[in-house]
Amino acid sequence: MCENKRSRAVNFSPREQNLLFSIALKYKDILENKRTNSATNTAKHEAWGKVSAEFNATSADFNHRSVEQLKRLYENKRMLARKKKADARRDVLKTGGGPPPKNNEDELVLATMDPVTYEGLASPFDSDNVASINIDKGVDQLDEIELIFDPQCAQSKVNEMTKDLGDHIINENKIENDKCNESQKSTASYNILSKDLEENEVNFDRYGV
Repeated sequence: MCENKRSRAVNFSPREQNLLFSIALKYKDILENKRTNSATNTAKHEAWGKVSAEFNATSADFNHRSVEQLKRLYENKRMLARKKKADARRDVLKTGGGPPPKNNEDELVLATMDPVTYEGLASPFDSDNVASINIDKGVDQLDEIELIFDPQCAQSKVNEMTKDLGDHIINENKIENDKCNESQKSTASYNILSKDLEENEVNFDRYGV
């Protein structure tokens, strides 16, 4: 048997887990940045270095934890909290009951996350029960909607719709004008024909034709 077999790290205690997420919460804006450019990656790397330093300095009575160990715990706990939140939401939809009791540990983990990742945007087709769960998330969801809403895109759409409407009105007016012109031409032709007939009748009477 290999004597150099890697020893298994000691499991994180509940105190260690809470400490990690309390520290990570201070760097949420950096750690949750969705950009993948070089500057963002560098900022995240530095942020994790600070999280690790603060964690190990604060938890002197705990085992020393590497950045990789902290990141692994961070991602695993967030995944678990997100799943529990989704399960609770489904249970409410099935039973029609009120919101489930909050777990302080899970709430701390969820605080490091973007609410949209576990709540989603409010749907206009949600039942009253689901709406009551999301009501305290209303401000966060509105902020997300504002981020998704692009004023320039909306203005472009309005301009496009206005142009289409203007073109439609112009076409309608042109059709009406064409009809009016045709009507006037028909009337003029009729008047000329009537005049010719009257003149012919006069000639018939004059020459006794």
